[in-house]
Amino acid sequence: MLKDLKTHCRNSIREHIFVDYVKILRQGYQDEETESCLESLEKGRNIEVIRVDRNVGRAPGRSLILLMATTLFIMTR
Repeated sequence: MLKDLKTHCRNSIREHIFVDYVKILRQGYQDEETESCLESLEKGRNIEVIRVDRNVGRAPGRSLILLMATTLFIMTR
């Protein structure tokens, strides 16, 4: 079930994002499946995954990625 959701999310990002560049903040530990999904997003598209070793939380994570933002769209989890 979770694998299907991750695949759906990855495919949705690939199909529906029509901007020049996207940065995704990945916080804390991620299992191999999630990390593999994020790595596949980075291949062949203008998507960068910014990895933070620990989970800093939603609001601090947004603040962190805002400092790095060069686009109009920001995704946080």
